Amino acid sequence: MNPLVEPLSASLRSQIAANPLLSGLDLVSLARPSVRMATQRVPYARIGVGESRIGGLPDVPRGFEWPRWLPTKPRDDKFGQSWRPSVAAPLGFIAQFDLSDIPPVDDLLPATGWLYFFYDRYSEPWGYDPEDRGCCRIIYTDTDRSALTRAEPPSDSDPEHEAEPCLVETWPELTLPDELPALEYGTPIYDAYREVCEKLTQAGGHTHHRLLGHPQLIQNPMKLECQLASNGIFCGGPEGYQSERAHRFASGAANWRLLLQIDTDEDGPGWMWGDVGRIYFWVKQQDLKSLRFDDSWLIFQCS
Repeated sequence: MNPLVEPLSASLRSQIAANPLLSGLDLVSLARPSVRMATQRVPYARIGVGESRIGGLPDVPRGFEWPRWLPTKPRDDKFGQSWRPSVAAPLGFIAQFDLSDIPPVDDLLPATGWLYFFYDRYSEPWGYDPEDRGCCRIIYTDTDRSALTRAEPPSDSDPEHEAEPCLVETWPELTLPDELPALEYGTPIYDAYREVCEKLTQAGGHTHHRLLGHPQLIQNPMKLECQLASNGIFCGGPEGYQSERAHRFASGAANWRLLLQIDTDEDGPGWMWGDVGRIYFWVKQQDLKSLRFDDSWLIFQCS
């Protein structure tokens, strides 16, 4: 057992033992470790080159090309104004993580290197449309810290989409699925389960940034949406989920894993995702193991 995770699992077992209602649920096997993160807005001078951060600008190796995206159809920006770029526009920088400094709660992530996350902050796509492909990028590089330099924002980027730089505090956290289909809402066992879920994640306040683990839902579960939308099936209504093609692809939904959840955080990087929402970066488990992120997918949820 991972020495960082075992104390968390022991605490979960104690909570289960204290409530007989939960004894028939195999919660320990359902639990997934994550790295919870809290932000502290600071001047750039306080953030070392290569240090993990949310917001700000990335530190990148020589030859790095800032990821861009040209939507395949006209869109409105997040303020409802027409946004029709004629050339690919730069994606917004979300976060970078120095994996050598991230608690090793799961062997899915390498022990060294940097992960970078980008997302289109012009139109903030929701992820239910297959044409949202390309609106997010995940990049991994493993190089010497001395080879990294702080990037300048692209000359054509919108300063309004640049977030404030934040240092990141990290700690291991155990997570459970937000919902179990077998539990009926409002029943004593459902309430007991929700209490355990909340106790596991109560440290760090109401802002929930995390690497790995289970997502905290605002709307519906996302694995099937990732699977269908990434395979060309529009999921903006029930018809997509009910189609014959959806049934053919549905079994692959189990392969998707949450890589990064980023919350609304106005006191940190300064962003608000819709109405106090979150963005979720998803990858297929086999792609994560091989550090291939070309088929990653992003889902945006808000109230």
